[in-house]
Amino acid sequence: MNEQAQTFRAAFCSRYRCPEADFVRRAFWKCLRLRAWPFALVAGWCWPKFYAVDREFLESRRRARSPRELQTEIGDFHYQLRLRNRSLKRVLRLGVSGTRVQKLAARIFP
Repeated sequence: MNEQAQTFRAAFCSRYRCPEADFVRRAFWKCLRLRAWPFALVAGWCWPKFYAVDREFLESRRRARSPRELQTEIGDFHYQLRLRNRSLKRVLRLGVSGTRVQKLAARIFP
């Protein structure tokens, strides 16, 4: 298979040697800002749905085939979040970082 034709999920799992079933969980931690990790550990235990939108975002972008495709979708995702959500999570930047997603894509796609 041509590497450029690989999906985000396939390229990620190949790079980090993980099963595709672990993609969302592993990508979530790689795309979360480091300062949010302690909060995410507690929130994941106390409020399991707190990061559902972030995980859904990663799951829905698993088929992207280039960093450019992801960049467009990240912009759309952040715009929709701003329209619907004025939460503390967004204000304190505790969610998945679009910049970290883009940097991750740039590392795994040729």
